[in-house]
Amino acid sequence: MSRRSIVYLVVGVSLSCMNFMCGGGSSINEGKKKVVELQFTQAINVFKKVYTSSKNPAEKAEAAINVAEAYRSQGFTKDAERWYNNAIRFKSTNPLITYRLAQILMFQEKWEDAIQKMHDYQKLNPDDTNGQLMIDNCALALKWRKERSRYIVENARILNTKFFDFAPAYLKKDQIIFTSDRESGKGKTPYGWTGYSFSDLYESAKNKKNGTLGLPVSMKGKINTKFNDGSAQFDKKGVGYVTQCNGPDGKGKRCNIYKIELKGKEGWDEPELLSFNNDSNFSCSQPTISPDGNVLYFTSDMPGGFGYNDIWFVTYSKKSKSWSDPINAGPTINTAMDEVYPWMHEDGTLFFASNGHPGMGGMDIFYATGQGKSWENVKNMRYPINTGADDFALICDEKKETGYLTSNRPGGKGNDDIYSFKMGSLEIDLVGKITDCKTGEPLANVNITITNSIDTSRIRLKTDATGSYRTKKNLKANAEYSVYGEKREDYYFDSKVYDVSTFNIEVSTTLRQDFCLRQINLDEVFTVRGIYYGLDSADIHTRAISMYILDSLAGILDKYSKITIELGSHTDCRASYDYNINLSQRRADSAVAYLVSMGIDLARLTAKGYGETQLTNDCACEGEKEPGGGPYIPFINCSEDIHQLNRRTTVRITGKSYKKKK
Repeated sequence: MSRRSIVYLVVGVSLSCMNFMCGGGSSINEGKKKVVELQFTQAINVFKKVYTSSKNPAEKAEAAINVAEAYRSQGFTKDAERWYNNAIRFKSTNPLITYRLAQILMFQEKWEDAIQKMHDYQKLNPDDTNGQLMIDNCALALKWRKERSRYIVENARILNTKFFDFAPAYLKKDQIIFTSDRESGKGKTPYGWTGYSFSDLYESAKNKKNGTLGLPVSMKGKINTKFNDGSAQFDKKGVGYVTQCNGPDGKGKRCNIYKIELKGKEGWDEPELLSFNNDSNFSCSQPTISPDGNVLYFTSDMPGGFGYNDIWFVTYSKKSKSWSDPINAGPTINTAMDEVYPWMHEDGTLFFASNGHPGMGGMDIFYATGQGKSWENVKNMRYPINTGADDFALICDEKKETGYLTSNRPGGKGNDDIYSFKMGSLEIDLVGKITDCKTGEPLANVNITITNSIDTSRIRLKTDATGSYRTKKNLKANAEYSVYGEKREDYYFDSKVYDVSTFNIEVSTTLRQDFCLRQINLDEVFTVRGIYYGLDSADIHTRAISMYILDSLAGILDKYSKITIELGSHTDCRASYDYNINLSQRRADSAVAYLVSMGIDLARLTAKGYGETQLTNDCACEGEKEPGGGPYIPFINCSEDIHQLNRRTTVRITGKSYKKKK
């Protein structure tokens, strides 16, 4: 983790002594003292000398561990990986070395290798559940890398140097400020943690014509000191809240938050220390102000939190003109690890960085909705906003489509760099494959029609030789789509209408809708219920529902203009056989006449009255013969509902090659 950029939240305890044995000779102890003093550059040199000069394998291993830890604390992952491997080479048996090495591999996006190392760690320390959590995080990282979000991230090169450049903030819509320890700062002595200068605040104004950022310059006035000046935020009135570390004499080991205001052409006035700070016991840093200017969120390691560094908030009282005591933002936001760099969007969304929530490696950027200590829906912003490296300190515009963040990902100009991002187009594609329902064979030249719930536009496609179709990424977000297919020239029934939703899709996505078409077969019989007649009547016009169904049948015949059909009418068994034959024939003739009136050629239609000859159940009123002959056995127990099943109309396909006579 890039402790320099996670900004001066000083633990004041040697990581080596916390996690490993605290033995060693005077030189090892000298190096550890430098670590406690945050003189990491000097500590590394001491440990390297021990490693080079010692002939004792255990001492060489301990020196290597300390070098690796110092590099890891500064975010130098490749160097840390090499030195952890050196420790293993000299037979270090501490399981935490394997754990740390897996972490370092994650930071470098070597997630498959990290999974293997974490499995090795589980064998060494099976009781630690963190091993499985890390494996799960690696699996998530691999998934998110593949399912990248819509954001496009680029290095904001004009802002960056070979040093640490981080924590962007909006001063105005056309002006960016950020923190940097480049050589042009006010402090002239090197900072022992990094060997670089103390950090200052810089500003960069956008070109009004093309919107590009200009060369950064140091902020004017008293906002910068000779020591570490860190992240800052500004309210709508231009009042600033800025982090300053090391105190007025440079000897402090904590950070404090100050209020600062602009004083004409002279620049920023003298910073005013906010009352809730306590330099001797804990740090407060990385402030962000709520849209109404009444709630200040910040990062602190004060007692009573959930982890090493938590997000806290204070509320301003206009009556007393003072800030409240700090309140923890709660366990939804904060974990047992680090939560840092809160930033509040104007709609109240809280963005922050964490290595305690499920992430891709180092610090990841998250967001949540809520206020105070009540939050919900913590979400990881995923790749490429997040990577295996440390990603933090995000700000964005009102639509959340453009903005800036900090990262020490590979490919930057220095250690921590500022990156710009913008939201790319949301590409939603619909693909599918159409097959024959009976044979499973792909169907070419199927006509696909796609409509949506937003407008009257239609997408019309044809399947290719493999039966496949694709919309070419032109579906709209937040719409309901209807998809169906037809291939009438080859006598396939139209498909049913399938619903496809693009609501709540946040990343470019390919949706899939496969289906099959059923071919019309000769002699296939369809039962049509709902064509009713009056009692003892063949007049179709006495029942509106009957005309509606026949209208639908006429529409099908229009669709399939080459098929011919037989329209069959059936009765139940009541009344005489001959009477039922006659009644059903008259009813079939009536239905055919109605279809002719709707414009269907009579030559395509056959009327057939079946009477009671094709009952669908055992309700034969005259009974049946016993097996082998014999007297009739009467069936007299059928209800009206059962008899009704026999009173039906059937449609049978009789041909598929009708040609209208000229």
